[in-house]
Amino acid sequence: MLKSKDNCIHLIGKKPSLVVKKMLSLKGIRELSNKKYVVKRFGLAKASLACLCGTGCSGKSLLLQYLAVCVSTGTKLFNSFDVEKGKVVFIDQEQSEEQTQLRLERICGALNISDILIERMVLNERLDSSKLNKENVENELIELFTGAVLVIIDSLKATTEADENSSDIEKTLKMLKRVAEQTEACILICHHKGKGRDSKQSGRGHSSIYDSFDVQIDMDCINEKYNLKCAKMRDSKYFDGVQYTLLDKGSFVEEQNCTSELHFEILNDKLRSAGDSQRERILNELSEVKDSINNKNLFALVKGDRTSFIKIVNKLLEENLIEEERGAKNSKLIKITAKGMVALAFNPDQ
Repeated sequence: MLKSKDNCIHLIGKKPSLVVKKMLSLKGIRELSNKKYVVKRFGLAKASLACLCGTGCSGKSLLLQYLAVCVSTGTKLFNSFDVEKGKVVFIDQEQSEEQTQLRLERICGALNISDILIERMVLNERLDSSKLNKENVENELIELFTGAVLVIIDSLKATTEADENSSDIEKTLKMLKRVAEQTEACILICHHKGKGRDSKQSGRGHSSIYDSFDVQIDMDCINEKYNLKCAKMRDSKYFDGVQYTLLDKGSFVEEQNCTSELHFEILNDKLRSAGDSQRERILNELSEVKDSINNKNLFALVKGDRTSFIKIVNKLLEENLIEEERGAKNSKLIKITAKGMVALAFNPDQ
């Protein structure tokens, strides 16, 4: 029998302070500091806020439960990717304890694991409830998440009162970012896809949702093949996507009407999209230019879809990975920034 710990979060409090100050001083030439990861292959770093974004009933919660098992036991993800073993907190607002328990048992059956400990929690109130004091909510979350390497929140909609289409949603996300930094946990939030086609519009709701995350992983399922692609990676190179499938194995359990083992089997670990490869080509071409290059000449080198090219250039400008200046006859000249060179050099597979 698997061990599970079912806690409830009680949130009460007092007035918040206005700012938190910390002086940063950088002197001389230094190497980049080492980033600590929970799952390096997917850019899930400690002290960061990440998002898994997908349509309803696409397998998001199941993937998060699989990830929770792997991290809590130190088992390689998809039998291929290293994880940081450690405490996992799972805020489970979408499923009952019985449903979660059954899924964990089937996942563990496939991994030949007989014992796990995941702290499953259920909120008594939404994180931004008007009944609660903001500072105490933050302080209690810090207390609950301290010592965890991974915190999973399923889902954003089920843990907040704010309208997803309102900028008010940003307040909760900013608070969770501060909690992640304070506890050095990776906080991974499940979110639903919207109707937008590009990465910034793939998640449902206000643009501040996308802007708040350090990492966004987009998920879709087509013909029982699950695709994970990088939609955002702050300050780092986008990782290659992964495609996997689910296999029912083991004995059939009549009482549950399912098999005893649920296997996650990888199909492709080099899944790329046209947008991803075009983004990389833009940065690569700019890195070869000594100074700057005309926008039209850059597109001639990169090739591909023109509309996609413009969107990616605008996104790179927003991220300060490239910069733009005016040339002769009001032309646009583009060059890569120091931050862009760092992002290009970063390789999550190394």
